[in-house]
Amino acid sequence: MDQKRRKFLKVLLVGGGVLLVGKLFSSRVLSLFSSDSKIEKDFESFKVSEDKNGLIISDRNGHEIFIIDRGE
Repeated sequence: MDQKRRKFLKVLLVGGGVLLVGKLFSSRVLSLFSSDSKIEKDFESFKVSEDKNGLIISDRNGHEIFIIDRGE
């Protein structure tokens, strides 16, 4: 019984660690493979764009309102 419990706890711990590491590094690893990936979200009165350089919030006409640089 004790060996089964240890094996279960080991599998649970390793699985949780793999999920945690995957969650932390998934966006960074995906951004390394895609050089020009750009994510855009359109809202009612403004648009949010994200690329490898930072985050840009602009109005419907395309005028930039707010820019956040990554600074890596």
